[in-house]
Amino acid sequence: MARRKIKEPVEPWFFKGQPIEVLSEEDLNLYYGFIYKITNKETGQFYIGKKNLHSYKTLVKHVLNERTNRMNKVREVLVSESNWRDYFGSSVEIKTAVKELGKSAFSREILLFVTTKKQLTYYEAKYQFETGCIEPGVSSYNSNIFGRFFPGDFYSEDSLDELEDE
Repeated sequence: MARRKIKEPVEPWFFKGQPIEVLSEEDLNLYYGFIYKITNKETGQFYIGKKNLHSYKTLVKHVLNERTNRMNKVREVLVSESNWRDYFGSSVEIKTAVKELGKSAFSREILLFVTTKKQLTYYEAKYQFETGCIEPGVSSYNSNIFGRFFPGDFYSEDSLDELEDE
């Protein structure tokens, strides 16, 4: 007999200081996604990320073309609500912290709703750069920005040598 994993209750997302318990179908269709900040309530360490409100799955079907008598590929995109309600980030660092400390140790805040995929990417980077999330001395779970900027980028070869000597 398989054991069921009991889900820990999740506090709602907050937006402008108010809990978001329900988004209407209209709201879900209006926005593409949101930029969020997850904060460790005890230490203040945070994570900035982005989340789609919808999941997209492409199905490929083979349909007979009666004119040519050949099989054609027809793509159909299925759209459904994503797992945003229970979401706690995609990075290994934040996932590990949530697993160790529990979901109740973190607050989740939506910083901004956006209407396009491009805006989602832009504003995630904007908030990450504005908070300096990968800069030395900033207590963040973010380990990079765009997979191109890393905390180690702030150290010169000489300062890395000094750290190794200590």
